Amino acid sequence: MLAHNKRKIQEYFNEKVAQGVKKTSYSYVLRILIELGEHFKAKKFENVSKQEMISFFNNLKPKDKVLKTRHGAVVTVPIESYSESTLWQYKASVKTFYKWLLCKESDEAPPEAVRWIKRLGNKNGNSWDK
Repeated sequence: MLAHNKRKIQEYFNEKVAQGVKKTSYSYVLRILIELGEHFKAKKFENVSKQEMISFFNNLKPKDKVLKTRHGAVVTVPIESYSESTLWQYKASVKTFYKWLLCKESDEAPPEAVRWIKRLGNKNGNSWDK
């Protein structure tokens, strides 16, 4: 991961913690941002295109879960795919990060790379992304 991208992730996380967000609440956000940084190893987040971001999410696969037993044995549990809600949490997190990264206000259009991320809503009329 580029040092620039790593620094941006740290700045974002530190700002969220200063705003009162619990560190544990942002562990999944950090996970997806780190994966995003590792995927775009030699590219600044600011230079990622819409097509590259779509490709990233289309090819996003979970890593196997590794569990240790109290007897010391290690068990690897393969995970086939993310649930729909997990994918939407990741997409919404990346979109929020990009708005922060490119200093967009809440009433401004999101950056081009993440503008396509939308959620129509669930059966209760609630939506993930507005």
